[in-house]
Amino acid sequence: MATYKGKYTSAQFLPREIHLKSVSYTTDTIGQSVPFETDVKRLGYISSVSATEDERAGQKGFKAVYEAVVWSNEYADEELAEVDGKRYQIYRTYRRSDGRTELYLGQRAGSNYGNNQS
Repeated sequence: MATYKGKYTSAQFLPREIHLKSVSYTTDTIGQSVPFETDVKRLGYISSVSATEDERAGQKGFKAVYEAVVWSNEYADEELAEVDGKRYQIYRTYRRSDGRTELYLGQRAGSNYGNNQS
């Protein structure tokens, strides 16, 4: 029986839950701007990023963490994503010809986007 010794493990080919989040602002009763977050659950494929992508993210002030692939018709320009309970900024997207969109997730230097530090 042949064993696959490639770059990817079989777990990377299983869809995982990803929460896509949009932030909008409303005004409260005393005129203050209050953030309102919309959250949608999607299934996507999550993988680590290449060194080239990490360098590209660094030029924008981000530390690249994941690449997520979701169906293009399920992505509505959300700015944030949550994977395994941790929040990330979507700093770059790429719409593929196969009907899917690549989302590049990272964290801006010095920010944890609401992640708990234990």
